[in-house]
Amino acid sequence: MSGPLRWLRAGLLAALTLLPPALALAARPGPASDSTSALAQADALVVQASAAYDDPARAPQARAALRQAQQILARARLTAEDHDLALARIGYALSWVEVGAHRPTQARAAAQQALQRARRWRPPGAAEVLWPRQALFAQAVNAQHWTQARQALRPLLPYLDFDGQRCGDELCAVVLTHRSMLHAALGETALAYSTRLASHRFLEQAGLRPPLQLAWDELSLAHLAHAMGETALALQWLDAVALRARQAGLPADAPMVLQARVLRPQWADELAPQGPATWQAARAQALRDDAAAVAARGWLDEDREALLSACARASARLDEPGPGLRCAAEALAVAWSQPGDTPRLGEVYALLQLCQLTRQAGAPAAATLLGKWALNALQRQRARLRSLPSEQQARYLHLWQDSYQQLADGLLDQHRLSEAEQVLALARDAEYHELVRGATDAGELALGPGERQSLQALQDWRARLHGAAGSGVALRGPGRPAVLRQTLDALAAWLQTAAPAMATSPAAAPGDAGGATTAPHLLYLPGPEHLRIAVQVDGRTTVREVDIGERALLDEVAALRQAVQDPGRDPRPLAQALYARLWAPVADLLPPDAPLQIQAEGVLRYLPFGLLHDGGGWLLERHTLAMDAGPPPSRAQQDAGTPVRAHRGWALLGSARAAGLPALPQVPAELRTLAALAPAEPAPELRLDGAFTRATLRQALAQRRVVHIASHFRLVPGDAQASWLQLGGGQRVSLAELARPGFDFRGVDLLTLSACETAVPAGVDARGSPLESLAHVALLRGARQVLASLWTVPDEDTAQLMADVYRAYAAGQPAPEALRQAQIARMRVSPHPSAWGGFIVLDRP
Repeated sequence: MSGPLRWLRAGLLAALTLLPPALALAARPGPASDSTSALAQADALVVQASAAYDDPARAPQARAALRQAQQILARARLTAEDHDLALARIGYALSWVEVGAHRPTQARAAAQQALQRARRWRPPGAAEVLWPRQALFAQAVNAQHWTQARQALRPLLPYLDFDGQRCGDELCAVVLTHRSMLHAALGETALAYSTRLASHRFLEQAGLRPPLQLAWDELSLAHLAHAMGETALALQWLDAVALRARQAGLPADAPMVLQARVLRPQWADELAPQGPATWQAARAQALRDDAAAVAARGWLDEDREALLSACARASARLDEPGPGLRCAAEALAVAWSQPGDTPRLGEVYALLQLCQLTRQAGAPAAATLLGKWALNALQRQRARLRSLPSEQQARYLHLWQDSYQQLADGLLDQHRLSEAEQVLALARDAEYHELVRGATDAGELALGPGERQSLQALQDWRARLHGAAGSGVALRGPGRPAVLRQTLDALAAWLQTAAPAMATSPAAAPGDAGGATTAPHLLYLPGPEHLRIAVQVDGRTTVREVDIGERALLDEVAALRQAVQDPGRDPRPLAQALYARLWAPVADLLPPDAPLQIQAEGVLRYLPFGLLHDGGGWLLERHTLAMDAGPPPSRAQQDAGTPVRAHRGWALLGSARAAGLPALPQVPAELRTLAALAPAEPAPELRLDGAFTRATLRQALAQRRVVHIASHFRLVPGDAQASWLQLGGGQRVSLAELARPGFDFRGVDLLTLSACETAVPAGVDARGSPLESLAHVALLRGARQVLASLWTVPDEDTAQLMADVYRAYAAGQPAPEALRQAQIARMRVSPHPSAWGGFIVLDRP
């Protein structure tokens, strides 16, 4: 696919031809002859400057010509109307000169000024008004500012001579060319095709486009037909490009001709697959055509992106990542060399291809970083769509759905479940997100410290190549420009050394399940090909093996977690399948209705076992479950110093509002409800918003037996410093800080973390060392039990659940049983587990 400037070129040049010629001005009555002569001279300079639109090197001369035209007008005796309209023509031409010089801010300002001047004297449907509007629309499309483009299109629509199938004038055709690009970006592929077809037909029949640009149009129609799944129609348009090239004598190395030749065997293979030979031939053809493109237009020509992408795609199909990585890396470098600060779609395509190929080459961590970089660029594009209707935003997202899923799959392969879930959460529709007790970025994937450091090296090379290309680096010659060669060498070195494989936390041995425990104890140990379940009852241990590998188990757990968080889905089939895997093999060993302790390793730490379903009911309806956090903390992990005195009473802490985060209106009522349930002696301590500080948190942990925290928690996988708990008054305390001696959890019998994802492991740090969840940090620091969440929790449902938990706890029930009773009570009100199923009790027996 060619770069956006090439796609826009002919339409813009056609618009410039509508500038009123000097002869027409001379014929109309009004100003004196010297005024007419001044207008004619100014317009001649405007036409001269407009011809430089497509050549950035000529932009200074074009600006000088337009300044000279302004000076001529300033000396002439003109009416206010003639003066404004002449300046409008100058501003319109200047806007396109600035587009060609890659200065979008200046281009938009010039077009807006031209529009303002024209509107003083002309009605909304006049050409002098419509063409600056068209410029603003086209420039917004060119910059991929889709919301701005939609807004700029709206005032043009009433004046387009378009019956839904055909254009009646040139303005219609030029606008529809860019409107097609807008529809395509928003996932409205059928509309993109129909509008582009109408534009193409008019411009071809009216003889307003040269054969070269008509061939570009036909290549565009081929891409759109292919995106609609109409491969046969797409092949017809590729054949039309080849036919036009022969008839018009277009050069054999013309970019659209090269692309059509590369695409045809690939798309034909979709209709009648021919195996590896087809992809080998396609790769060879792509490399030959790329060599021709380099010879004709230089190493950093943007049209090389499509040819190098075809080479990378064919290599991926052949499962030969080596050649593909070289092609994708050079495609990325070419994309980096193009002007503009906004990430171009060519850069995103190249990053996604590198992600796929590095995964094939056995470098999953590097693939993950490349995938995150690509999706964050897409997320920035999505941010520009927020003012559009949700269905249009969803169409745009649909274009990239597979990319989100593939990155999530790669993270699951590395056992990075929380990060995979973040990727999938970004891909959900906006309507899914509720007011929850968590805090997220404005829609980008967080990078761990090691990832940030590794990515910085790539960004430095991007900036270097971008700057060198902008300063006029040589594009032609027998060898690659030095800066391009250095960038490719740096990319190759990075792909070989970046981001070592992630470490996993060591699994306990089946014999270490906790010897003297009184409650029956289950230990789950996932392995590469089998799952081992050790069950200890009355001092006897039985080990059973289930034929399911860690990867398959990971997929099933991830699927269930997604289903139980979505109120619109029935999670029971998935819950029953996991029950058959995890519980049925050992159910005969367990006393009926007995409290159980479960120690789960690996991916099963993300699973709320109470939501397994036997076909008749949820497991929590039959058993009281506590998640065993493993051996008690060693002395080295506990705070040294004076013995801990006996803690008494309850502390209730919360933050209902904070700058930049959603309000949590149920938090104050939640804390007041719990205060009414608390023991009278000593009186409960209630700290809300500004009174919830580091000092009051430390004080509560040092003195109170029960500490309840209701607030936002933000989890950034792989980064304990960037993960934080929201305090009052805009303060935050990081997960890393909570893990240090300044916060002493010893003496706390029950810590409740009424916030999002507080039981979710935080992944691994930059060295590959495991990072624990906030709940596990509290247990390691000395807390005996922690009530925490495994996903995002809705504010209102959480407040109601907590009231039920503490009502049972105040009546003397242990925390796991209190949670079970509360979940059963909420189950009768809200049958779907999204309202009550996200909490677990972690215990240290």
